[in-house]
Amino acid sequence: MWFRVPLGDTVVIKTVVNLLHGASLLLDDIQDSSVLRRGKPATHIVFGSMLTINSAGYRFLDALAEVRKLESEQCLDIFCGELGMGTTGSVFWGSLTAGQRNSEICTSGRATT
Repeated sequence: MWFRVPLGDTVVIKTVVNLLHGASLLLDDIQDSSVLRRGKPATHIVFGSMLTINSAGYRFLDALAEVRKLESEQCLDIFCGELGMGTTGSVFWGSLTAGQRNSEICTSGRATT
């Protein structure tokens, strides 16, 4: 208990992280036009982009429902604030870095990680 987080809250946090990670992988494969995910056909290749996007959205809503179990307004604020920064930031930086050298991209991209 390094952070002194109650066990029940730790379980919720782990669930939220897993749900968000899964949703981000679904969307990332579409954005990157990935055909494979870990050696298997990517979800959007099997089920189509629309269903995959809907599934990712459902996972985000499931994660939000889990965060609400923590009964903390601050946790909800953090969740909602951070949710838009990951993929949105990557798309934003990707559009700005077209044609730049890798060293320039790595320097400017630090703001999204």
